[in-house]
Amino acid sequence: MTSGSESGDSATSWAALRTTPGLADPGVLEARAELGRQDDYYANERIKWMLRWLVVLWFGSLLVDAVLCFGLDRGSFARAVAHRMIPVPWYAVLAVRIHRGPLLRDREVLLGILGIAVFVTLWLAATVVTTGGLVSIFHTVMLFVPLTTIIVPANFTRSLVLLLCVLVTYVATTLIGVSLDPAIAAQLHDRAAWMTFFFYLSTFIGMGTTMAVVSHVLWSLRREIFESKSIGKYRLRRLLGRGGMGEVWAAYHAGLRREVALKLLTVREGHATAARRFEREVQAMVRLTHPNTVRVFDFGVAEGGLLYYAMELLEGENLGRLLRREGTLEVARARHFALQAARALAEAHQHGIVHRDVKAENIMVIDAGGERDFVKVLDFGIATTLEDQEAQKLTQTGTVAGTPGTVSPEVIRGEVATPAADVYALGAVTYAMLTGGLPFTGDQAAQVLLAHLHDEVVAPSLRRGQPIDPAFEAVVLKCLAKSSDDRYPDAGALASALADLPIAPWRPSAVVSRERAQDAPAEADTRAETTRPLPTMRGQRPGR
Repeated sequence: MTSGSESGDSATSWAALRTTPGLADPGVLEARAELGRQDDYYANERIKWMLRWLVVLWFGSLLVDAVLCFGLDRGSFARAVAHRMIPVPWYAVLAVRIHRGPLLRDREVLLGILGIAVFVTLWLAATVVTTGGLVSIFHTVMLFVPLTTIIVPANFTRSLVLLLCVLVTYVATTLIGVSLDPAIAAQLHDRAAWMTFFFYLSTFIGMGTTMAVVSHVLWSLRREIFESKSIGKYRLRRLLGRGGMGEVWAAYHAGLRREVALKLLTVREGHATAARRFEREVQAMVRLTHPNTVRVFDFGVAEGGLLYYAMELLEGENLGRLLRREGTLEVARARHFALQAARALAEAHQHGIVHRDVKAENIMVIDAGGERDFVKVLDFGIATTLEDQEAQKLTQTGTVAGTPGTVSPEVIRGEVATPAADVYALGAVTYAMLTGGLPFTGDQAAQVLLAHLHDEVVAPSLRRGQPIDPAFEAVVLKCLAKSSDDRYPDAGALASALADLPIAPWRPSAVVSRERAQDAPAEADTRAETTRPLPTMRGQRPGR
């Protein structure tokens, strides 16, 4: 006799096999659930394109109205324009929501597509009434409406629901409009007019059901391709992020029965510079074992020369997103985060590794083994070793790698990055935790870089508007010294200084519940300041 849990596992596996023949991986159903997150992203992008298409259709319809009304004398142009205004308010609301709000979820996407289809149908059916009623040649334009079902592919049931709503709107608007218009109301008693209308209606239904089938096929194929897509021993599940040369995916290892974060180099192994940079990143990370550094489990080359490595999958939020949500942090909590990050970087510096892109978005805040507010430093994508001076030439000539808000003055001038450059960057991140903003900001990257070179840093207590422990403030200002000789030589020295501060340890139990972070807009990470080549300041004359 099997236990209840065993029976449940068997049922789950059987469901996976029954719905996807040939796939026996017990993680299939879980992968499908997580595929919904990708579906949300792609659905939102398709809706944006659909809204652009509606703008073109709206202006194009005015030209058609002009031809029908003035050229063929088939109605009033003023009435036609009035009909065109029916969907405009709803369109404006949806456009603002999709471009400025968080990602629309599955139900919201369905309602959005349904709303678009119904309003377009109402709009076109009103035009049918004003251009001849049951015998209007504008019925042919209605055949474009079922195409909305393939903009965001869905299963057959959802597509049929959309088609039914559109069909009811089409028939009801046309018949009510004809009955209320004295000029064409007689068509309701004309057998020939009804036969013409039924011809258009049957064609509409045929087009709609065909598009519903196509939509279901596209929806099914995407899932089958996703479930079968794998890199080496890892089955890809959902895209976590994308950069200039790489992608990070949540992937499932069937042998380990666990999820990992899989970083892929999207350019192939034959791309020498990119491959060398990627290899250097892996070498840097596998040498690091500090608990506050993201762990690397595996790396290799997949079929076709695709480079990848697997690291632990972190569930939490990056520090940049946390700061955008909460603003300034309590002083003890800021020291808590900075100390953990400094200890992780200290190990890297001991191995001769310089991160070169320390920023809030590369510091993850997670719950680890019941310990809250635990920090993980990640993304050594442009890290370099002190003995490998050639590695620092992998960036393009005339540019420096880093992020404008945290890059050190010497790196801006084109000098070799040392551990003191990471100290400067972590000092800038700590400054942001205390004040809610980086030391220097501006509309243009060049303005920020010049400020790093020449402007004095405003004391954190002044920016914060309340006192900060003088010793802590002195540590932050020392990190942000213009000359690397005036800073802490490496993150180990900085960690010692932070540990010696007379500040009570942070108690994570006082932190607001993590559910608040999950309720924050999902796209906040996409607005984070990204790593990119920065304009060089070589030869820049001193002065403002």
